[in-house]
Amino acid sequence: MLRILLIDDNPSDRKLESRELQREFAEIEIQTAIDAAEFERTLAAGGFDLVITDHQLHWSDGLAILDAVKTKYPDCPVILFTDSGTEEVAVTAMKRGATDYVRKGKPYRLAIAVREALEKQNLRQERAKAIEQMQLSEANLRFALEAADLTAYTWNLQTGEVRRLENAGNVSEIGDGEIVGTFEQVLNLVHPDDRELFQTEIQAALKIGTYSCEFRILKPDGSIAWVLDKGRAIYDRSGNPVGLFGIAWEITQRKQLEQEQARLFELEQVARNAAESANRIKDEFLAMLSHELRSPLNAILGWATILESGRRDETTLQRAISTILRNAQVQTQLIEDLLDVSRIVQGKLKLQFIPLNLATPIQAAIETVELSAQAKSIDLQIFLDRDLGFAYGDPNRLQQVAWNLLTNAIKFTPFGGRVEVRLSVAPESEKPTAGGTASPDFLVRANGLPPLTTNPTYAQITVSDTGKGIATEFLPHVFELFRQADASTTRNYKGLGLGLAIVRYLVEMHGGSVAVESLGEGQGATFTVLLPLMGMESRESVGAHSSVPGLGNREPHKEDKGDKEEAKAIFLPQLPQLPGLPQLSSSLTPPLPLNNLRVLVVDDEPDSCEVIAVILQTSGAKTYTAGSVQAALQALEAFQPDLLVSDIGMPGEDGYALIRQLRTKTTAHRQIPAIAMTGFARLEDRTQAIAAGFQRHLPKPIDPDTLIAVVTDLIQEIGKTFNSW
Repeated sequence: MLRILLIDDNPSDRKLESRELQREFAEIEIQTAIDAAEFERTLAAGGFDLVITDHQLHWSDGLAILDAVKTKYPDCPVILFTDSGTEEVAVTAMKRGATDYVRKGKPYRLAIAVREALEKQNLRQERAKAIEQMQLSEANLRFALEAADLTAYTWNLQTGEVRRLENAGNVSEIGDGEIVGTFEQVLNLVHPDDRELFQTEIQAALKIGTYSCEFRILKPDGSIAWVLDKGRAIYDRSGNPVGLFGIAWEITQRKQLEQEQARLFELEQVARNAAESANRIKDEFLAMLSHELRSPLNAILGWATILESGRRDETTLQRAISTILRNAQVQTQLIEDLLDVSRIVQGKLKLQFIPLNLATPIQAAIETVELSAQAKSIDLQIFLDRDLGFAYGDPNRLQQVAWNLLTNAIKFTPFGGRVEVRLSVAPESEKPTAGGTASPDFLVRANGLPPLTTNPTYAQITVSDTGKGIATEFLPHVFELFRQADASTTRNYKGLGLGLAIVRYLVEMHGGSVAVESLGEGQGATFTVLLPLMGMESRESVGAHSSVPGLGNREPHKEDKGDKEEAKAIFLPQLPQLPGLPQLSSSLTPPLPLNNLRVLVVDDEPDSCEVIAVILQTSGAKTYTAGSVQAALQALEAFQPDLLVSDIGMPGEDGYALIRQLRTKTTAHRQIPAIAMTGFARLEDRTQAIAAGFQRHLPKPIDPDTLIAVVTDLIQEIGKTFNSW
């Protein structure tokens, strides 16, 4: 049971923080302290594993709370979760022993910070325990050495003899003691890799008088032990060295503890790096999710509002319906991918296994992507062996696998390229050494059908293309959730990076495997799926299942009606609460007399670009649209815009690159007012846009009334009047 002391005198914040923690940790007990008296009682009682405190309290502050906790419980992790502190407060808190400092603007980071703090605490406790054990062992070892002289020895330089001494006290002569051999014989007991070090230390001792070194020895049983050897030179009356006296003791256990300590430290470093990497990937994914969800909504909301305003001529109506449907389909696919990932992560994804010919779901997937291939003049080559036998699987999910691979290949293949899909029997050398997460033999037996053969034949599905290819360093991460080769604002390809991860999970749930090969960027890629086939006796017993009812020319995998209702229940209640997501206006605000204001609209999404232009035109503006930074720069002289409205995330060069180039020009365009419109809607995105040179930041989807109001406000702010145009 995780016990947390939560110190926050704001009821709303306490409720939010408790909800975030309870959602992340199944077994948790949260104690709260909302005033000084309650804090003193709780602090005295103790019994908590971690403290979370706000900085600005009515009766104290976070630094005072931190000092009080650390004074009484020095090892207790303390996290400052606040929106009122400064950078100076954060630095001071960390110096005084705070485990982490998290801003309330990112509530999801609280649970992450708690988990990291607990992991670091566990690692520190393990290291402290290891150090304590090492210190205890060394104390015992010192006591043993003081009580016995069993390892004291002398080395006579004249005879070369090495003697073990029974009594090492007050050694001034080297003649007495048990002879154990010559120096060369003793040297042979030293590990070969340490002999040079040992000899160097001994020779140095004859010059400087003392020596101390650690080395390994070979025991008679073949094992290796570490030895610490300390000694001094023995001189004759003339001051010449005649031998050495030394004492050695085994330090193998200490060395093992040091190695264990180093290993724990390395694990702590790895854990910290992994946590930082996971946080970075999650932040990138959330930003990309916001962008991918908001961009289609921008076109949908804009056209819906235009239609609602009364502009319903046939041309406008057809453009609006086509744009809304196209972007709604994009939204549907995004939501279905998110639902699939949610089911996979929670272990709730269910498959309906039946015997089937793999050519059937693959052909169905091909039919749904043919138009996309034709639109890019891609040569889609198909080679399907329809006689290779039955597999045992879920036809809808296998169609989804094929569709994901094909759409991925088409997306990353340029105009005039080639995509090949092939179904054949896998060569013996290509058989996987281990199955996926579900054994095909188990699946058949569990459903009452004849078992597969003990050494099944595998079907091989390959999808290869002549497209963009995959960088060598990214190949190991291709099938990981939330990973994209390019997550920047200048990326050329849209999407959330979930499709290939879903492919891997679905294939492994069928007892198969998936792999990817690419020679590098610009060299294309080949994805290979291996799925087990049923044996001949199994084929005969399921001959009645030679066709799969209901599987044909249809869109990529769709869940049943229950899943659609689940999607609505999850996402629709959330939409009004998303920052920057306005409700549909009951009617379009009466258009402002923009009187031929010239606006340059820049967006790589044609639907979004068009709807912004139409909204501005409705209010009297003249617009020019550009789909890239270079097109926008070329339009400046010809169009002479009074205002720039630009997207941020665009392929090649993004909106930041455009505004930088404008602000460094020596022409009049250097001072052109600019508005950033983008699906990147976080506070840090707004800050970055303003710092780059934009005067306003509008998160998508953009409400027409809001857009016109912001344009009017910006123009008035810079001192222009509409009558001057």
